Amino acid sequence: RKVFLEVTNNFPSNHSWRFVRKGFTFSDPTSPWPFEEVVALDNLSKNEKVNYVGIKIGDVNDSYADFGNESLTGRNQSIGMRQVIETSSENKSILKLYLDEAVDVSGYQFALKVDPSLSIKHVPSLIVKNENVNIKDGEVLVSWTTENSKKFDVKDEILTLEFEQNSSSREKVITGLSNKLEAEIYEASLDVRQLKLSNVKEVLKSSVDQVSPNPFIDQTSFKMFVARNADVKLKIFDATGQLILSKTSKYEAGEHQVIINGNSLPEGAYIYRVEIGDEETFSHRFIKIR
Repeated sequence: RKVFLEVTNNFPSNHSWRFVRKGFTFSDPTSPWPFEEVVALDNLSKNEKVNYVGIKIGDVNDSYADFGNESLTGRNQSIGMRQVIETSSENKSILKLYLDEAVDVSGYQFALKVDPSLSIKHVPSLIVKNENVNIKDGEVLVSWTTENSKKFDVKDEILTLEFEQNSSSREKVITGLSNKLEAEIYEASLDVRQLKLSNVKEVLKSSVDQVSPNPFIDQTSFKMFVARNADVKLKIFDATGQLILSKTSKYEAGEHQVIINGNSLPEGAYIYRVEIGDEETFSHRFIKIR
């Protein structure tokens, strides 16, 4: 995987090619090492023919092609990778990739060309870890495998990236597929299917920051980004879960600063919950002192 992702450019303790004498029988094919790779020809007095089979290290599906020949392996019907961009403030966004159809997956790999003007980082998930992704030279290289196949639904992301977006690059974050890695997915049956980029959908998301200052004495505030015009409910609960305050206001789309007046609140720990419209809810804690 490190070679595929260009973290390193060699196979530690290995060679690019390994050679096995033709007709050699492995005592245990599932654990072939060690095996004889050298033939000693002692007292050579005439022409001697020795046949070997070359194995390209890293060729996991027999698709290695040399001398300009096309891949030896055919490809089934391709699967699209759907791009969804979630923007939660003026310049910070999340890009998620999803499969266009549900698939039982044993692994996948691809390389993306991205806008080099963007500051991009990988957001690890329970499935795709940082070790599965490498970002370098305007490209995102991805290689993920699992011993037991996993069912990916159309709502399960296969990659999540965070970036700060500038006004000149709002149209395209991913500019295409790179040829650094063959874009393909391996089904549970180990059948190989090509991956391709499909449509882009931009979704505006609201966000609510933590209050500052925290702890506070008489007054604190938090920043809130409202994706679209909505009714916003602010609720404050004490440490026992009892509702202390509930207030509803109308807000237009955009950035807002919300002030919490704590003069009437006794000392202690509180939770404030912000409900934006009917679908978005955010919760944070604050402490009132003196």
